[in-house]
Amino acid sequence: MYEYYSNPKSYINLKKLFDLRLKAIIPDFKLYKDAKEFFTPEDFKSFEEKLLKKLNDNNKDYFSMGITTIDETLSKIYFEKQDYEKLFKIAQKNIQLLQKYETKLVNLYPEKYLKEYIQKVSSLISYRGRENYKNAIPFIKGVKKIYSSVLKNDEKWREYIYNIKESNSKLKALQEELKKASL
Repeated sequence: MYEYYSNPKSYINLKKLFDLRLKAIIPDFKLYKDAKEFFTPEDFKSFEEKLLKKLNDNNKDYFSMGITTIDETLSKIYFEKQDYEKLFKIAQKNIQLLQKYETKLVNLYPEKYLKEYIQKVSSLISYRGRENYKNAIPFIKGVKKIYSSVLKNDEKWREYIYNIKESNSKLKALQEELKKASL
């Protein structure tokens, strides 16, 4: 079908093909990139608005514990567009996306990152078990990075890690994992 629509003089036919693809499927990042490459800037702007509307409309009623395909697509698009406010709104719904875009977003939203990471650490520790403690370590390191490097508040970091160690002093496996991670 692509070959049929892509004969040399068929910009209009290819536009129709892109519109058909947009109507038929939930858009992905490849469709976005293909359209960006193909369309004139004016036509792309119009297509992009339709694509983002469709993604956002489909995302409102969809809940998942993991990263949804829609969230992944939206995050890639907003990252590409350097629309970090919208990227953060999407990433904030999922800790994996927060981690993925941390290097770009943490300096813009350090307090929100702290809140999410501290909450994740508390949750993982409360589940008990060495595997959960191991999974908490990257988030604890993230908290350290935010306090020390972004907010320049080493005192708050020391207070935070002290409280983790003291309030969980009987959890030997946690203490071992913290020590192993040099925390």
